[in-house]
Amino acid sequence: MVLQLALKDYFENFKLNLLFGVLLVFSFIALFENIFVGSGTIFLEYNIFSVDLLVLVFEVISIIVFLVFYSLFVSFLIFNVRNKLNRVRLNYYLSEKLHKFGFSLALFFILYFLVFFLLYSLMIFFSIPLLAVNLILFVFSLPLLFVPQSIVVDESKISHSIESSFEFLTKNPLTVLKVIFMSTVFLLIIPLIEFAFDFVFLIGNYVSLLLVLFFVVPFIEIVKTRLYMKKFGLALVDWEIK
Repeated sequence: MVLQLALKDYFENFKLNLLFGVLLVFSFIALFENIFVGSGTIFLEYNIFSVDLLVLVFEVISIIVFLVFYSLFVSFLIFNVRNKLNRVRLNYYLSEKLHKFGFSLALFFILYFLVFFLLYSLMIFFSIPLLAVNLILFVFSLPLLFVPQSIVVDESKISHSIESSFEFLTKNPLTVLKVIFMSTVFLLIIPLIEFAFDFVFLIGNYVSLLLVLFFVVPFIEIVKTRLYMKKFGLALVDWEIK
């Protein structure tokens, strides 16, 4: 039921979802040797000790700008779903609130990126096995899964949103598992699509990036928002269904 309503939300916000395509302009950073595109993602080699300092600074600034735009788009999308499930004074939120959600979310993502980038680099520098590094960062990332939803839905500060996300995770472990399972399915399907296009047209990496930006990212955020609003008893409400 949630997935069906989320898919409906996706198409109702289709024009907004297309804005995520603007983020493709940042794919130019894949020209650097420590960055590559694959499986619908732009990967950065997490080793600050093997990259020229000026190049690293440019890459980090580019990623920060990317995260600002990404955060604004995500906050708009989450707000639209929230507003559909629980109506608010739209003019007030557009003029007073929405941009604050976007910049709070941007600050969160930037801090998240910088902290994890440093941690990853240090663990790699000290020769910690890559599997262990990824597992450690996954464990630390999991409690932050619903921070974007808390920032926009609860209108909370970052610190409180982290607490709310962790609280929601502990009270709704099955919900979190559903999100992880859905994301894993996408992670398995996208590389297959990439391989198919690479086999014929040699453009699979950019096709997969398009799919992730235009569909996977917005759809997952919509699903997360509907699931998060279960705590208000609003997850299955559709104001257009009487």
